[in-house]
Amino acid sequence: MSTTAETTFGRLGDATQKLRERREFSVLFGLVAIWLLGLIISPAEFLSLDRFNRMFRSAARTAVVGYGIALLMITSEFDLSVGSLYALSGAMGVLLIGQETGQLGISPTFTIVLILLFGFIYGVSQGLMVTKLNLPSLIVTIGTLTLVRGALRLFT
Repeated sequence: MSTTAETTFGRLGDATQKLRERREFSVLFGLVAIWLLGLIISPAEFLSLDRFNRMFRSAARTAVVGYGIALLMITSEFDLSVGSLYALSGAMGVLLIGQETGQLGISPTFTIVLILLFGFIYGVSQGLMVTKLNLPSLIVTIGTLTLVRGALRLFT
């Protein structure tokens, strides 16, 4: 009977050792530590539905960009200009819609269509430069990053 208990505890110890050796364990440990810290500091506010709503809305923006980057990284390509294009799209939206600031005052629906069309043309042009002209994606995206940041400075 004691040998069964020893082997069970031995297998459990081996399983926890294998779990601790995985690199995902440090991320899990960090998330649990942050969660416990939030519960200690302000449990009523930390577990509120409003907090979770804000957290998931914020994570959704990052996830949309992250999925595209993940697909590129799977194919061993890079796109360093995503953040600049994200900022330029937001600035374009503010400038096209903004009626109070004396800007163009275009309807929000048409503005969204324009921004999506701009992003589509931008992405296709980068993809064609990489695939048809056989340019390295790192060089293409650094060049277009500089171009987009310059356009953002002109807009703002």
